[in-house]
Amino acid sequence: MDNSNTKTNDNTFVAPTGGVDVNNMTDEQIAEALNNMTYDQLIDAYVDGLISELGMDSLDDDLKAEAKRDLVTDLDSKLNIALVDALTDEQAEELDKKIDAGTNTPEAVMEYIKNCGVDINEVVGKTLEAFHKEHTGEELNPTEE
Repeated sequence: MDNSNTKTNDNTFVAPTGGVDVNNMTDEQIAEALNNMTYDQLIDAYVDGLISELGMDSLDDDLKAEAKRDLVTDLDSKLNIALVDALTDEQAEELDKKIDAGTNTPEAVMEYIKNCGVDINEVVGKTLEAFHKEHTGEELNPTEE
């Protein structure tokens, strides 16, 4: 079976079995993945790679699923906080109104944040790096000096 990344006809990224190992991707590769993956796919791919890196693949399926849910929830919360923190107070208030109206999809929210001038790739990249260090104690993409 080919485990390479593929794109569907609508150019949406489809992660191979086991997810994408974004833990070992460069900032440029992460930016490319962000452009080709949905928000949920990015989180799932990252967490799958982190679970593997932490040696949790051998856990019982139920325990691994629980660990994944916890990591996904934690990462999603940290990403949401980081993205909202990148907005001005006025932009954040407008976003709250849009979300409270209940008519926005996650993609529409991300588009709003992007249109506010936020560099989503940078915010997500920095958040992933901090999350990785928090859980592994290691830099995500250490630079060689």
